[in-house]
Amino acid sequence: MFKNIFWLMLSQVSRILRTITLLYAARILGATEYGTFSYVIGMVGLFSIFADLGLSPLLVREAGNPNKEKEYFATSFLMKITLVGLTSVIFYFFAPLVMNVPMKNYFVVLAIILIVVDNVRDFIVAYLRGLGKMERETLIATTLNCSLAIFGFIVLLSNPSAKDFFLIYIISSILATFVAIVLARKALLLVFNSFRKTIAWEILQNAWPIALSGTFGVVMLNIDIFMLGIYRTAGEIGLYSAGQKIIQIVYIIPSLLASGVFPTLTSIVKTGNVEHERNLNEKSISAIFLFTLPVVAGGLVLAESIFKLLFGHDYTAGAPAFMLLLLHTLILFPGIMISSLVLAHNKQRKMFKYIMLASLSNVVLNYLLIPKIGILGAALATLVAQTINYGFIWYEMKKISDFKIISGLKKSLLASLVMSGFAFAFDYLGVYVLLNIALSTLIYFGLLYLLKEKTLSDIKVFIKNSTAGEVREEAV
Repeated sequence: MFKNIFWLMLSQVSRILRTITLLYAARILGATEYGTFSYVIGMVGLFSIFADLGLSPLLVREAGNPNKEKEYFATSFLMKITLVGLTSVIFYFFAPLVMNVPMKNYFVVLAIILIVVDNVRDFIVAYLRGLGKMERETLIATTLNCSLAIFGFIVLLSNPSAKDFFLIYIISSILATFVAIVLARKALLLVFNSFRKTIAWEILQNAWPIALSGTFGVVMLNIDIFMLGIYRTAGEIGLYSAGQKIIQIVYIIPSLLASGVFPTLTSIVKTGNVEHERNLNEKSISAIFLFTLPVVAGGLVLAESIFKLLFGHDYTAGAPAFMLLLLHTLILFPGIMISSLVLAHNKQRKMFKYIMLASLSNVVLNYLLIPKIGILGAALATLVAQTINYGFIWYEMKKISDFKIISGLKKSLLASLVMSGFAFAFDYLGVYVLLNIALSTLIYFGLLYLLKEKTLSDIKVFIKNSTAGEVREEAV
């Protein structure tokens, strides 16, 4: 777990460059041009659900099985290529009917290229993650993020436009996909010889509930941008996407933890060790809340100041929607770990109905709210839908794997509230927002230390033991 998380964290160093580039793009392009770019990316994400249909999550779970690793990869890959081809055809004919941006034919062609290269790369990354080869995943992510940062800044400084920036986005994705193919070349060379019909049938049986759940999950993540494009302007999409981009930045931490823990969690579930599983769940979710609570508390206080710093005064109208999106992270971030638990127990079929209910409620609420209150309606619909989704799933998973979290959050919640008070005072006194965030963070962790928060001690012991274990392995 420590090795996996270490390499995934290292990959996020390059992602910082990518994030800075996208934030700078929002500032330079302006709300309308950046809204156009974000809308096309959202369309790609929405259609990409048909290009995977549960194959990647299953591959992560099964790639480490030495008895059928090659056959499972080969069979999954050929199925994946078929789905990518079908998705590209669907996008080509359907997207122009609903895409409401300038030069839509140009964007449609480039979007299809992005669908192909992104899905091939993500599939290979899933395979490497299942094998525990996080260092290779780091190399792929670094190629993607650094190339986007280098070429993206060149374009933004010389000829800023949604058209040219999207082209750079695709070139970066192609370079990263090439690296992924090189790293997985041995497995790819055996694809046609290792295909098995029996495994294909097994994949179809196990993938459909993941596929349906993933379909509704992706709809929930992208439908707001899609419906904003129907009912509102590109400028409003830009304001909303700016808030989403900040959420995606803080999303890194819980997703890293969940990805690093998942292989170990799967192994524990297979052994049937209930006590170990409960301990891992409680510690992992507590660690996520330890991070999420101060982010939400501080973000609500400093929302407008953060928007002014990152995007400029023209984007401050997006701050209220961003505050609603922040609230939904209280459900979303721990929900990432709960989703891993669902997959580890192979209970995705049982949870499908809740994801479907949440997704449908999101569509209905967007339809009712976006025409009236714009981006606030999209954010509110997301908050309600995610609460429905993870609320029910959390309830069901506690029946299968009992774990207690709420009682252990008192100290984190108290420290977050006190920290937000200081953040408000610093902001009122005109303290520079980055200095405010740094001081508030120190106050938060200082309070946790004084309160003797157990999760901090667990993290310290975990890192110490893991490092000691690596030293022992090297000695042997």
